[in-house]
Amino acid sequence: MSKKKVFLIIGLVAGALLVGLVILWLLIAYVFIRMPFNGDVTFHDFSVYVPEKYVRDSTQSNDALWVYEYQNYTSYILLHKSETADPNADLAAYADYITERGGSAAWGERRGVDVLDVAYTQDNKACRETVFVLNGSLYSVALRGGTEDEFTALRDSITWKMMKVERPLYYNGVTSDDTVNLSEALTEEYEIDALRTYFDDQNRRTGGIDGVSLSFNEVNQQYPIEVFRTGGYSVYKVKEGGYFYVFWNGGTFDPEETQAEQEPSVCFTAYIKDSDERALLKDLRSLAAPQNTFANVKSADPSVYLCLLMSRGTFSYSYIDGDEAAEIEYDRNTEVENWDELVIEKIRVIPRDEALYFGNILAKDLPANN
Repeated sequence: MSKKKVFLIIGLVAGALLVGLVILWLLIAYVFIRMPFNGDVTFHDFSVYVPEKYVRDSTQSNDALWVYEYQNYTSYILLHKSETADPNADLAAYADYITERGGSAAWGERRGVDVLDVAYTQDNKACRETVFVLNGSLYSVALRGGTEDEFTALRDSITWKMMKVERPLYYNGVTSDDTVNLSEALTEEYEIDALRTYFDDQNRRTGGIDGVSLSFNEVNQQYPIEVFRTGGYSVYKVKEGGYFYVFWNGGTFDPEETQAEQEPSVCFTAYIKDSDERALLKDLRSLAAPQNTFANVKSADPSVYLCLLMSRGTFSYSYIDGDEAAEIEYDRNTEVENWDELVIEKIRVIPRDEALYFGNILAKDLPANN
């Protein structure tokens, strides 16, 4: 065999190996490196709890996110945002469109927002959506395939973000009131360890037992709700100083007749103490060194909130003081097996009212003002 043929064969083999390595790398990147979009997923002005079996995304733009069921592409969740001239008129027109084609459309209300629940069949697949107008944009949370119970859990986990609610919230005899002061309304004090054990260790959405969500009624029986704000949170006084804040998912606070099926549950908790919070900012900034992770942030700030802002990236938020919060961005291109391994990319200080959840807290409810 001539040398020319030998080199040709070697070149072909090397080329085939290179192509194989590229394909293998792409598969690894697709399965492992891309972040699993489950847990609390924040999408523009709202968040929703995506079950663990939905693990991969196929994002087409900042305004649409597909999350597919793992190893089964027949079922997927779709989050979508539309900018239209008259979103309320378009929402009403969509209800007519669905019913004219044999589907069902039912109006409801959750935490002061009018919502439209629709159901129809497309390509022999059951499709269910919750559609609503929030902060001037038209949103849809849809489940293609899946069961009605799965859709109900998805729909009821929706939490509005950065929204000013004008109407009081109500659930099972508890009505939100932003006028009462903590010093007058809070008659009981609780130990912080007991609060954290109950809310964080037992609740799915705050890192506890998988599949368990503390409901509004369960919490009210164990720790009577004395202060309930329109911003979607309750407040408890802590014996060691400061306050413990419990944030609720969307659920249905109003009207009363639909509450039994859509009871709110705990989605985030935070403990804020009247102390030198600026020291926390110093600790967080020290974590900007290479290879520090979300685990380091959680160690410095147990009340940190981690979320996925689909149009921007993966972020966490920490309360600093009444005016400021820390926003930490994480590298989404690093291979990780769990959230604790997220690598810190940058840290910046933002106004508190721009921080998810912490921005909802009334200034008069902060420890420094009591």
